[in-house]
Amino acid sequence: MSRLARRPGRLRADQGVALVLVVWGLGLISLMILSFMIEARLQARSAIDVALGAEAEELADAAFDIARSALVVGADASSAAAGRFRHDGAPVFCTLPRGGVAEIDVADEAGKVDLNAASPKLLRRLLAGLGANGEQARAIAASIVQFRSAPTDDLGSGRRAYAAAGRAFGPKRALFETPLELDQVLGITPRLFRRLLPLTTVSTRRAIVDPRWSPPALVAVLSGASSKTARALLNHPFPNHVDRSGADIEADEVGSAESPFFTIHAEVLTAAGARFVREGLVEARGASSGDAPKVKEWRRGRPHYSSALRRALGASPPAPC
Repeated sequence: MSRLARRPGRLRADQGVALVLVVWGLGLISLMILSFMIEARLQARSAIDVALGAEAEELADAAFDIARSALVVGADASSAAAGRFRHDGAPVFCTLPRGGVAEIDVADEAGKVDLNAASPKLLRRLLAGLGANGEQARAIAASIVQFRSAPTDDLGSGRRAYAAAGRAFGPKRALFETPLELDQVLGITPRLFRRLLPLTTVSTRRAIVDPRWSPPALVAVLSGASSKTARALLNHPFPNHVDRSGADIEADEVGSAESPFFTIHAEVLTAAGARFVREGLVEARGASSGDAPKVKEWRRGRPHYSSALRRALGASPPAPC
């Protein structure tokens, strides 16, 4: 009799366990379905982002090629013969297909400090203008000269200094092949490297710079402006009130010069909000005879005109590229 009385309770307990298992199973299935949906959505979003990024990169390449095809060796960058792009890095904004916008600028390398030809004095002034103190500027300028110079009797001491700084190598003891080699020079920090890169060259082999084509930050440095001003101009070079006449720059640091080497910076913002920057050094020698300027070096450019591009995208669009 007692066994019969307990059976309904056991049945209810079994039913309760079964219900818990069913609820747990349904919850697990729902969680799996939700996970699959989230994963599918993330993959779709990733695919869209990749497609938008690829579109922005292609448009940046096209903008870069527009400037490259416009270069003519020997053209006076301050005259109408230079065409649409001046050679002093001034930005040109234009409209891209599908509603995007681009910024393109061209800068003559003659306006930069040549790492292989600049005097120690000019190097010190450049380094001090970018934030190095007097002792640091002297030491790093000496390291740059040592890096580019042919081997001498003090080769061992140079290696010892690099070893003491934790470097597995010594100074190159040969000319710079690219400003990117600055990160191998003793005393150059990552921050200083980023500041120096847009202001230096190895293409002109001249000990002077031509301020007509110089980046605004370099004109500010050579004119004795504060390092804060120079750094601000590095990040936002145009518009500015920089005097390019060179009147405030020491005579032995400036001169009139042009070169067949140019840095092209192309910055793109698509209608969908994708961004891409294409920057490179080109040699326009022979471009006047119809030969396409050759790309000598690709660089990872930094965006300078994000705000201006957003305004151009939302306001009345500029002329077509």
